[in-house]
Amino acid sequence: MPSGTEDLKHRWFTELRLEDNVTEHLTGGTNMKLFNLINKFKSDEDGAVTVDWVVLTAAIVGLGIAVLTSVSGGTTSLADKISSELSSMTILTH
Repeated sequence: MPSGTEDLKHRWFTELRLEDNVTEHLTGGTNMKLFNLINKFKSDEDGAVTVDWVVLTAAIVGLGIAVLTSVSGGTTSLADKISSELSSMTILTH
């Protein structure tokens, strides 16, 4: 079973071949493959959504790292205070 990218490539080339056959039939056999390829490439927007998601994901990861960096100092200080307080406590036994 082809992957999504392979399926997209297969569909794209199949559509291009069908478009070429129709164009050749209508123009009396004149070969316009390069023109059709350029038009198909210009109108294809399948990769644009992927780029948007990559940029959005990178921004979210960057924001998460920034938050962790700014909070880590306070968290470490608080953990040290809790640790020293618990260490100083004694356990009473009956």
